[in-house]
Amino acid sequence: MAGSRLETIGSVFTRTRNLMRAGVLKEKPLWFDVYEAFPPLREPVFRRPRLRYGKAKADIQDIFYREDQIRAKFFSAYGSGQKAFDLFNPNFKSTCQRSMSDPKFRWKETSLRKMPRSSLHRSSRSQGWPYPLPETLLCTEHAHHLGHC
Repeated sequence: MAGSRLETIGSVFTRTRNLMRAGVLKEKPLWFDVYEAFPPLREPVFRRPRLRYGKAKADIQDIFYREDQIRAKFFSAYGSGQKAFDLFNPNFKSTCQRSMSDPKFRWKETSLRKMPRSSLHRSSRSQGWPYPLPETLLCTEHAHHLGHC
C-alpha cells in the first residue's frame, strides 16, 4: 500500500479490517476493538468537496479585540517580557504591579467599552500588533488580585 491512492476508499477501520483479513497486519491496533464495540453514528469516509461556482468570497479580515489596543500600549511602555522576580527585595514591584499603579493605564472594563472599533483597527496596526495576542498577556485588576500577574 506504500504507493497506492486508496486512502479515499472506505474508512480507516474498514481498510484496517481488510488488511487484517488478508494477513498483511499481524496484530490488531489498540483502538480496533473499541471502535468495533462503539462505532460512530456516521462512518468517517473521505468525500471530495464540491466545486463552488459563482462569486468569489472576500478575503478573511484580521480579528481585533478591544484589549489589543491596551496590550499594545502596555508592551510599548513596559517591553515584551516580564523581568525576573527579586524575592529578596521586599519593595520589588513586578511589571504588572508597576502598570497597575501607572495613571496612564486604566485597566477597567468600562474603558474597553468606550473605545470605538474604528480607532482600534488603525491604532493596533500602527502600534505593530497585527494579530490578537493571547489573553494571558493582558494584565487586569482581577488577574492581579488573584495573583496571576
